[in-house]
Amino acid sequence: QMKTKKMKPSADLKLRVYSVVSDAVDSAISAGFYRAHKHVNTPSAAEIHEAVLAAVMSELCDIIDFGD
Repeated sequence: QMKTKKMKPSADLKLRVYSVVSDAVDSAISAGFYRAHKHVNTPSAAEIHEAVLAAVMSELCDIIDFGD
């Protein structure tokens, strides 16, 4: 197994944070909505809310280091 060496880029790179976060939230909303309907034909608003919130927070935790 090869170890990958982290290299510092020679040029300054700028991350389009809004775009990255927006894409993550958008895909999480779809995933959460799907998950809310996975085993229930008509989930309540609270069930949809909880599934979407869980999916959004999971996606954000994948791309953001909250430091805790």
